[in-house]
Amino acid sequence: MGASVNEPTGRAGRSLTDQPQVAVVICVYNDQTNVLNAIDSVLSQTLRGIEVIVVDDCSTDGTYEYLAERFAEDSKVTIAQTEKNTGGPGGPRNVGVRLARAPYVTFLDSDDELERHACYNLLHAAERYASDISMGRTRRYNIGQKRFTGWHHRLFRDEYYLKTIEYYPEIGIDTIAVAKLFRMDYLEENGLIFREGIHYEDLMFTAEAFAKAQGIAVIPESVYQWNVYPQPERKSITNQRDDIKNLRDRKAAIGKVMSIVREETAPRLRARLQLKILRHDARLYLNDIADGKSRKIATEMLGELQELIRTVPDSVFDELPQAERLLMASALVGDQSLIARTVNIARGEYDLYGDWTTEGGEAVWEPAVFCQCPPESLERRLATFNSASVSGVPWYNVKWNHTASSVTIDRSNKVAIRGATPDSFETIANSEVHFRVVLREKTGAKRGWAFPAKHYVASESRSVSWAAEFEFPADIDLARRPRMAVHLELNDGATYAAQSIRVPLKFNVQDRKTAPTSRLAKVANVRYRPYRSKIRTLGFRVNPVTPRRKKLRDFIEPMLARHAENIDSQSMQLPIGDRAETGAAIMAKSAKPLRKNLVVVESHMGKSNHDSPRAVADELAVRRPDLDIVWVADAGQEWSFGRSDIVVRHTKAYYETLATAKYIIDNQSLPDGYTKRDGQIYLQTWHGIPLKKMGFDEDSMLFSPQEKIDNLVRKVRYWDYLTVPSDYFRQSFVPAYRYDGELLPEGSPRNDALVKNAALTRRYKRMLGLDVDRTTVLYAPTFRQVGTAGIELDLDDLVTRLGKDIQLLVRPHYLNRMKIPREMRSDVIDVSMVDDTNKVLLASDVLITDYSSIMFDYLVLDRPIVLYTYDYDAYTQSTRGTYFELKQQAPGPLAMTQDDLIAELEELIGGNDAYRALRSDFTTRFGGNETGISAQNTVSTVWGDK
Repeated sequence: MGASVNEPTGRAGRSLTDQPQVAVVICVYNDQTNVLNAIDSVLSQTLRGIEVIVVDDCSTDGTYEYLAERFAEDSKVTIAQTEKNTGGPGGPRNVGVRLARAPYVTFLDSDDELERHACYNLLHAAERYASDISMGRTRRYNIGQKRFTGWHHRLFRDEYYLKTIEYYPEIGIDTIAVAKLFRMDYLEENGLIFREGIHYEDLMFTAEAFAKAQGIAVIPESVYQWNVYPQPERKSITNQRDDIKNLRDRKAAIGKVMSIVREETAPRLRARLQLKILRHDARLYLNDIADGKSRKIATEMLGELQELIRTVPDSVFDELPQAERLLMASALVGDQSLIARTVNIARGEYDLYGDWTTEGGEAVWEPAVFCQCPPESLERRLATFNSASVSGVPWYNVKWNHTASSVTIDRSNKVAIRGATPDSFETIANSEVHFRVVLREKTGAKRGWAFPAKHYVASESRSVSWAAEFEFPADIDLARRPRMAVHLELNDGATYAAQSIRVPLKFNVQDRKTAPTSRLAKVANVRYRPYRSKIRTLGFRVNPVTPRRKKLRDFIEPMLARHAENIDSQSMQLPIGDRAETGAAIMAKSAKPLRKNLVVVESHMGKSNHDSPRAVADELAVRRPDLDIVWVADAGQEWSFGRSDIVVRHTKAYYETLATAKYIIDNQSLPDGYTKRDGQIYLQTWHGIPLKKMGFDEDSMLFSPQEKIDNLVRKVRYWDYLTVPSDYFRQSFVPAYRYDGELLPEGSPRNDALVKNAALTRRYKRMLGLDVDRTTVLYAPTFRQVGTAGIELDLDDLVTRLGKDIQLLVRPHYLNRMKIPREMRSDVIDVSMVDDTNKVLLASDVLITDYSSIMFDYLVLDRPIVLYTYDYDAYTQSTRGTYFELKQQAPGPLAMTQDDLIAELEELIGGNDAYRALRSDFTTRFGGNETGISAQNTVSTVWGDK
């Protein structure tokens, strides 16, 4: 029968012919604070045909009486109450369904809200597809942090329809009953109700609903806001995991789910829900054990979890990523220290480490534990892993577990940080890297400091010990007093990988602090001390002061503010909207004469210190040591930390430096705020040979405002010299920008290294930590849009078919990022962190690109190029156009599909370079005239032979 109901209120004045389209059932218990927001979110729906059914589960705070009186005259709202408290939302929901008159029903918790168009969008999808269930996106809103996070958002990227759940069982992991619209006839025909007297009723209800549904519509729109409250304020049933009964209730519910979803009727859904037991249900409690939240019941909890884990068929464990397999193995042996480690590995906080050995051709993790298990046991099977999938990951792609063992500060403010980093697969031991400790302000000017660290490789323990001693920065921000993050950085001069330093829970760093170094700092009593953050990482923050000292700080605030202004002029970037006007004003006010020995060098708008500007600067450093070379760095560039020859782009100091520099070297474009002064010499080295139309050749320029056209004309007129790689560049780029200044001798300074080092492929592979015996294929697509760009490759398929033969390097445009699946990192290497593109090109045997100018640089090496132009027509027709048709003139084959691409790669791996002649012809027509001495020729032309 289910929960019974007292006589509902609120139906007065309702017409029998006023048939609602959607019923929204809200269950409530002792929640006067939030339930009105929930009701309002329903009454404000853009769908007009709504009925609201609020079912109170015998609240003790007067919620029912309050709502009954408030909505007594509202014909859209029905207020009902169960006869007795049912202890969960299942009973009230069943009551609401029985009272509903609409043909569709959805559920809402009293402390959550519906998005404004939720009912309309869900109903529209249900009617369009005639589905039993329609479902949309849920957004979780953290009340304390005031921010949204996703809930299975990847399942709701597109609109789609499933005839049954078996077509896409992944959707079955969205096990909450809310954010879904159910057809009432469907519920009644199948006897679908919420189980009562048991917690986790949603698991059972949604599993049965999914399994029996003949039509599920999925929409990408957000329909539900799940409000997440701070736990001390509102601790839901599902969050009461510090009580062993909570786990037992979940196990009971899961058991019922498995009895509902049978192998004979829904095998794929059943298998996916079994995987969910490992990846979600068990993980919740293992996470708590790892975080120390369940210390009192951890042993008892592990016993329950082991029973739950063993209910899952062995074949399902094969679907787990490696880190989660090891976590399940740790849980099955009940080792809490290994659970803590593997939980963090599975979270992605750091990569796999620990002792391991090889037995019978298989790698076994932590042999002291798992080699004691029978060879045929599940624990032992889960503890075996593919060591090559870890040992083949280059050092700059590894997430390291840097852990501090001590932090000291002496009276002279000398800081000493010591620690260790596991190097279980000897990745660091086999790499030529340097260590630095990096301090970064978290707020304010966000400055960074870098200090060298010594390191020692202990091969017997497969770990690296490191230590750094440095003087704490004296020029601290006395006004804002920002916290500072502490990172340990590995670098080889071109690649920088900085990661947090972890701090053990029992590590006491509270009694150490710096001493003020200036008079103002002494008056303000600004002292920094190390601390352990909420995520257990090392940082520095200001030591608290007495109320009396706070008043003194308030009194001297004007002096502190002036100190902050001095910092900001050097390190704080001007607001984006003010940069052009303010920058031009700063330059216009500059009355200082040009410094004849000052050279300002900028590469890729301050995001790099390589490319042609670097080649020219290095040549200048050798031939003209009298020159003062200053590099431009965008804010936060790791390569700039710890250097005295840096000016931060878009700061006041940047424009002041530009105003006094005699020479400027650039490869892209200086900001609009730059105004050239008489006597300045501007060397434009540009960043490649173009395929896509540029400058005034772009169709968009025909419709551009005159202001934009004039600005481009002004910027080009500033150039005194232009690097000209080839005759084709001279014929395309030069007129495209209407440039009439001096052209430098042919060749690109950045490509000198390619000419000189073309025969050193194996050396560069070793430098990048690559397998020297596998064919290295570089995938370097053109710029798409700022941010994270998708990889238009099925990496699983590519690795499966070619993984033994190739290592794929992925290098997106510097304004893009691509995410490589963690388990593929030994076969698919992200080289976007390698700042020097030449290192990547020299290490590559084959280039895959599309429309990127990198193809012209790669021609210098005379190595195979495959153009993966899967979107050829769409790209060439929708963008700015190209100077020639790649289909008619290309340096290699055009692959329109992944199958085509793999076929071409297989030919090349087999030694068949069938396009050598075509590539040679293309090089003659479009490639650069690279002599290897372009930087020398450039310096000789601009600065003379002095």
